[in-house]
Amino acid sequence: MSTKKVLLLYPKTNRHLGLWNDLETDGRCYLRCAAPKEIDNSFLTLLRSYSFRIYNRFRWLSFHSFWFEYHDLFKIVKHVDHLLLIDGALNTVTLPELMKCRKLNPSLKISLYFINSMEAQSPIMRKVRPKINQFKWDDIFTFDPVDAKKYHYKYLGFNYFSSRKNDSSHASNSDVFFVGGLKGGRTELIYNLYERLKAKGVKCDFFLFPIDDKNIEHLPDATYFTEWCPYERVLQHVQQTNCIIEIIQEGQNGATLRYFEAVSMNKKLLTNNPNIVVFPFYNPKWMKIFKTLDDIDLDWIKDNEPVDYKYNGEFSPTHLIDSILSTK
Repeated sequence: MSTKKVLLLYPKTNRHLGLWNDLETDGRCYLRCAAPKEIDNSFLTLLRSYSFRIYNRFRWLSFHSFWFEYHDLFKIVKHVDHLLLIDGALNTVTLPELMKCRKLNPSLKISLYFINSMEAQSPIMRKVRPKINQFKWDDIFTFDPVDAKKYHYKYLGFNYFSSRKNDSSHASNSDVFFVGGLKGGRTELIYNLYERLKAKGVKCDFFLFPIDDKNIEHLPDATYFTEWCPYERVLQHVQQTNCIIEIIQEGQNGATLRYFEAVSMNKKLLTNNPNIVVFPFYNPKWMKIFKTLDDIDLDWIKDNEPVDYKYNGEFSPTHLIDSILSTK
């Protein structure tokens, strides 16, 4: 009996996070990144200068697949049972390509999986939302329980965080660590939280981006980036802190990577997401919710007590493949 297989197409923005690393050796899954190939810029400029109109008009027929890492899409879909797009991939993969996949394999299931909240103020989602209803999906899945209920999507949840090396030898260099973009209606809260904690003698380690001159002047002791820093560096700072801070964007209800990091690396989590109480591994001893800055227990943050969620790979995307292949 042949094994069913899935082709998972993920966006370039997922690559530096390594969200799907556990699937690289999973024989049930093909992984492809919806990103442009590394092509010599001078050659590409020359081609476009002479052939721009042809390139722009017919790229989805041939050039599009040629230029992108998923160039073998039409070959693979003939041999898989399910094509699963991770939300941001829909900003690169074209709807005509998806329709062609259906023609090549009429029994192929094509589904969409949101690992971003529908209402989140994310540049990815602003571009994806208008395309959702332009294609007939076999299923639409989401990580967000509120979105599942509101839009009648299928809830999958906690299965897109591949295993990470948890090096307990790192000494604690900070009381709290936060990493995130100044977006989604949370910028003021990030600033106010940082200033409150610093004023109370809490050792803060904040990675913030994107930036402008005003932001640099506002928090001179924070670390600012003009682009996303390597995720391995983020994880190093996660392992060197006593407590991770999670601040969700407006419209978000599901977990962020900070939640996954806290559980898998045994760190305290301070969050403004009230839904944390229904998530797996929730433990009020090591996870605290705040609505206002006055809710924050500074002694709890600084207390360097041992944390152990007894996590054993439950967030691995291998469970995602299990779910996809069992979907009727």
